[in-house]
Amino acid sequence: MRNNRGSILFWLSAIAMLVAIFPIMPTFDAWTTTSAPKVYSLDWHELLPQGSYWRPWDVLYAHFIGQHLEWFPYLNHLFIGIVHILNCILTYRIAKRLGPLLTPPQGGGQNHSEVVARLSLLYVFICPAMLGVVVDVDSIHQVAALFWGLLSLYVFLSGRIGLWLLFVIIGTLAKESCFAFLLIAPFIAWGFRKISGKEFWQNIACAAVVGLLYLTVRLSLDQSEIASEYTDISIAQLAKNAGIFILFHSPVLLLMLLNIKRLKERTLWIFSACIIFAAGLHLVSIYATMHPYVSLPFAAIIFAVLVSGMKRQKAIVIVFALFSIAVDAYLTKATYDSGELGRRLAQQAIDNTKQPADSVYTISVAAGKKGFSTFVVRDYNAFAWGIFSQYLNKYQWPKQLRDTTLYENPTANELKSIIDEGKKEGYRTFWIIRNDEIEVNETIL
Repeated sequence: MRNNRGSILFWLSAIAMLVAIFPIMPTFDAWTTTSAPKVYSLDWHELLPQGSYWRPWDVLYAHFIGQHLEWFPYLNHLFIGIVHILNCILTYRIAKRLGPLLTPPQGGGQNHSEVVARLSLLYVFICPAMLGVVVDVDSIHQVAALFWGLLSLYVFLSGRIGLWLLFVIIGTLAKESCFAFLLIAPFIAWGFRKISGKEFWQNIACAAVVGLLYLTVRLSLDQSEIASEYTDISIAQLAKNAGIFILFHSPVLLLMLLNIKRLKERTLWIFSACIIFAAGLHLVSIYATMHPYVSLPFAAIIFAVLVSGMKRQKAIVIVFALFSIAVDAYLTKATYDSGELGRRLAQQAIDNTKQPADSVYTISVAAGKKGFSTFVVRDYNAFAWGIFSQYLNKYQWPKQLRDTTLYENPTANELKSIIDEGKKEGYRTFWIIRNDEIEVNETIL
């Protein structure tokens, strides 16, 4: 980024992004994932594969932040924001390196590589597809996996095969999506004729060996089952996955429709294939709002190549930027509001509980509540079933939580029945979450 004004604007925008995400509090499953604070001593078994996941970096971070609760979630945001910036820069570098090989606009132009690189950086930085990761608290593994994946691609294009394989494995231990770069890196190099067909298959053979070793180690160490949500997939789930994919990649898909005659160009089909490679496993299992992130750099290069070959480039970029900033601002504010709702409910539960309790039974009334992923979160998800109150109490109390979620408004008798059953199990304190408020029912001993 040699242009000083462009560099200054980027870094000022990066600082503004960090300031915007810094105060956002966790909600929903950000309190229960592998990187959530763990205040007990590390058991080395936690570093082994656990069913659907093998994320030792998350586990180590969770125990570290559990010993420094005053840094949570601010250190998460700092890490995620900085690594997202690095991912933007890596995308810029990769696009710049491939620039002379990318499809030039009509009429050519000496600055084509620089234009494509800058537009690619812009797309990754502000496209709303990044929001599911950048404004979230538990997405350390998401940004880390993409960072190591992009770094592996960058070194592969420099001919450093050993580093490529090493970086993919490091990234895969952050999140399994990085595994796709075992295919993506040689595919891009072969597609742009930086390596021959023979070299492509040699690299794929090396990748296959490393991949089989990883899977062998993982399966031999893992004694648990993969979560059913990743295996019991319905047609409705696949349709939902496709809808989220189309929604979050809509800027690029729209441009491709407007430039349908160009779809046969090498650049477009190579990076379109890479989007599918990166997203493939999620598309056939669970594809949520954080999953478009791993495909973002490839969508960004498609966007940049298409825009650089169109008339009224500046107008298109301005419209995209204004649209993205508006969506980013709205959903970032919604995410902040959800976190603040959770904080208020958690503090309300603490303030209204007269006697600290080791065990609390939460009753979540979800009737009529709607949300949108981790952006607009329902009250009981913002409250995180009482975990937020644990955090505010520095995990001193309650030590144990149990939750019952009701999807219809209960009658007084139905609510009393649940409380009576809870009392039989030894619970004396009940937190009832409904209509964005907390009701406390407790038996003082």
